[in-house]
Amino acid sequence: MLFRVAEDEADLKGVPDGLRERLGACLAKDPAARPGLADIVAHTVDLEGEPGPDGHGNGAEEPWLPA
Repeated sequence: MLFRVAEDEADLKGVPDGLRERLGACLAKDPAARPGLADIVAHTVDLEGEPGPDGHGNGAEEPWLPA
């Protein structure tokens, strides 16, 4: 199991198309190839593709991360 985690690519078949590429980048085997937090936040959008009112992309008035 550990070998598969370390060597195989993640199975992202069930992930929606809009998230698959971003999630795949976050799961890169080389840590230097993974996006940083600022990049992830900058690319976080709601279902319509627009940033939410808080600028973090949830499309709701509540913060995307609960208190």
